[in-house]
Amino acid sequence: MDTILFGSVTVKHALIVLAVVVGGGILFGLVRSLGRKKDSPHVQAARCGACGWQGKVSRYAGRCPRCNRPLGERAAKPD
Repeated sequence: MDTILFGSVTVKHALIVLAVVVGGGILFGLVRSLGRKKDSPHVQAARCGACGWQGKVSRYAGRCPRCNRPLGERAAKPD
């Protein structure tokens, strides 16, 4: 741990900086995920009449992710 990497910087110093950067990144990711909206105005619930898939799709895509058939306006509206 006292091995000098360059100048007066040792392995111990480098590991401390690395731990702080990784910990800060994890903390930033957690705070960012807590602040996100759960419901997007660009996503809607849909059910495919052809294959029975149900879930959330983009309002702009309009296709079933399982069978790739068009959902159509009526089928793409929320249940």
